[in-house]
Amino acid sequence: MNRLQGVKRILRNQNGYSLAIVLMVLLVFSVLGMSVMAMSMNSVKMSAGEREDQAVFYIAESGAAMVLSEIEEKVKSLSESASIKNESGFFSELDSQILSTTIIDSFENNQNEQPTASVQVLSDEDVSDLMTKEYRIVSKGKIGNRDRSVETSFQISYVKGEGITIPTGMAVFSSKRMELNNGEIRGDIILNSSSKNEIIVTGNPTIYGDIKIPNGNSNVFSAPDWWIDQKAPKIIKHNEFIEFALPPFPDVFPTNYNVIPDRSVNEHKLISNGNINVTNYNVANTTISLPNNFEINDILFSGNRKLTFDVGNKDISIVVNRIEGGGHLSVKGTGTLTIYLKDNINLHGHLNQGRKDNLFLYIGPSNNSLNPKTIKSSDYAEFNAAIYAKDANIELLGSAAINGHVMTGGKRVSVSGDTSATGNGTVIYAPNAHVNLSGSGKLYGSIISDSFLISGGGKVEGRSVDLEDIPFFQNGTNSTGTAVLKKNLIIETSN
Repeated sequence: MNRLQGVKRILRNQNGYSLAIVLMVLLVFSVLGMSVMAMSMNSVKMSAGEREDQAVFYIAESGAAMVLSEIEEKVKSLSESASIKNESGFFSELDSQILSTTIIDSFENNQNEQPTASVQVLSDEDVSDLMTKEYRIVSKGKIGNRDRSVETSFQISYVKGEGITIPTGMAVFSSKRMELNNGEIRGDIILNSSSKNEIIVTGNPTIYGDIKIPNGNSNVFSAPDWWIDQKAPKIIKHNEFIEFALPPFPDVFPTNYNVIPDRSVNEHKLISNGNINVTNYNVANTTISLPNNFEINDILFSGNRKLTFDVGNKDISIVVNRIEGGGHLSVKGTGTLTIYLKDNINLHGHLNQGRKDNLFLYIGPSNNSLNPKTIKSSDYAEFNAAIYAKDANIELLGSAAINGHVMTGGKRVSVSGDTSATGNGTVIYAPNAHVNLSGSGKLYGSIISDSFLISGGGKVEGRSVDLEDIPFFQNGTNSTGTAVLKKNLIIETSN
């Protein structure tokens, strides 16, 4: 009994247990604290690594976005360029500007290391649609030993504009006064002026068509009563103000072309120091192939000799100072030739005989705007080209045969003698000029003028003209071609 009570006393005695319990609690919290600290340190390490990875990703992404933004600006600039004729020319020039690798190192330092992005633009050659092309951008960002890559794609579609359109059935457009002394006009006349007596009749002209005038014009003719009673055409009034503005003219002709290389034919220096000399019997009928764009000084002729430029199946451009002399110049091939002419053309012979759809001339501004240059066709020769002169006056003389189109910002255009523009249709587009059709000259197509005079046996017959392939008209202000860029998301790729 005494022994049992002794055991109970021992069990009830708790002296020293508190210390043991406290030590056990401290041990547990220490273990937990060390675990939490270890986890926190690992988390910090992981967060730092993730931040570095994220920074590298942002560098790659920013590089792709920067290059894509630059491409958007280039697409916009090319869409507005007067030298772009069609989708082929657009994509060819665009590819030459954007298909490259760019290193971007303009980012701020990251932990004393310079971030860089290597951005490459690639094209998808498998796309069969000639009006749309697909591209890829691959961007690799790098900071120190870390790198990540992203990729995106974009599509560019070239949309043809309607360009400058000529109203159906229109023969002559004039902003203001028209003088009808004699001659014949088959087709409608459009007069933009609302002033009285703006159509002056002094002879016996014949008009087969209507005259369209603004609503405010109530007395359009200054003409003999007998002519008004017997021959005056129908007057149609409208509310429209029709405008024919000049399309953009190149601000600067191309300056990055190589000078055409020298060439001799039987000791005659056909090409020398940038000049082409068709001035020797050894080159009486010679051909020069143009595989690339070139810069040429002067093209000189003598002795009624002939020069043919062979462009093959390419659209070629050349920059020329002047073309002059007695001879003939033609273009061969399925492609086109665009001549940027700094000075003038004074050719006593055929220009592109037998063809009209593969030669385009831009004729630069006059040295003295008060005394502008004059472009003349040669008597009895064919003049088969589309020309756009910045400010030159135009004279189509004698019995010249015109198959092409004439556009100028000049003040005077004369079609005289027996000049005939009777092919598939010719447009004289001179909204700043007084256009004078005299003699027995004939024009099948349309005339756009500031003022107009017809006399003698002159004849204008309004015809629908296909201007789709004429770059001057397609770059016009009525409706231009344009390019549309569609962007896709930027995504990460495997390194």
